[in-house]
Amino acid sequence: MVNRILLYLMLFGWVLFAWGCVETDLIFKVRYDQVAGLQENDPIYFQGNEIGHIRKVTYTKKGDYLVEVSVKPGFKNAATVDSKFFINEDPSSAENKYLTVEQGKPGGMVLERDAIVKGSVVPGLLQKMMSGLMSNADRAEGKLQQKLQQLKQSLQAKSRSMDADLELALDALSAQLHSFNSELQKVPDSAEVKELEKMLKGVGKDLKAAQRDVRNSVRDELIPELRRELEQIRERLRKYNRQEEMDPVEERAEELTRI
Repeated sequence: MVNRILLYLMLFGWVLFAWGCVETDLIFKVRYDQVAGLQENDPIYFQGNEIGHIRKVTYTKKGDYLVEVSVKPGFKNAATVDSKFFINEDPSSAENKYLTVEQGKPGGMVLERDAIVKGSVVPGLLQKMMSGLMSNADRAEGKLQQKLQQLKQSLQAKSRSMDADLELALDALSAQLHSFNSELQKVPDSAEVKELEKMLKGVGKDLKAAQRDVRNSVRDELIPELRRELEQIRERLRKYNRQEEMDPVEERAEELTRI
């Protein structure tokens, strides 16, 4: 019996030893001012080899991003204190991004697990994305803003007008949403999402006080476009696992349809 116990202990010790000898991925974080659409599971390349992947992208309270990466054991020496981590764009699809690792000099000290290093975006990529987004924004001119202006003109043609408080609340909400859709990869922080909820609450209060035909026009012509723009924000937040922050905002928007 004693011999059997000793045998089990020896086997257990060998298992622990073997487990300790197994190499694991090197996991650390890269800090970026903008992530340019980089997402979880996007690949990491070094000299044409796929050496790892993106584990998670987190938007921080400081207003920047922490990208958690995982590098395969056989390529740990590519991730050193002298390495640079660039966000790049897939030539075959502008929507797909990846990280490239470049070494300033070989043989540097390998990064420690859970280290945080500064990352960069390939020169010209942000400018290219900015030009495309701003061009689209200029063409769109903010669909909610367009709908709002059209509604104002329609009411004026009928010798009617919105209540001043309702008009002010809708103008402010429209401008805020348009700023999110116009700025490069703009993702509102948690405080801005909560502010959207407050703005919608204010719109609801003013809408209840408006005349029936104005309420009907806002509900039928503006609310559908408003909900589409809120869904776009949800999709941006989804990339950072923050989509649930939009639940109370969209509940407020749903309440507007019942006023």
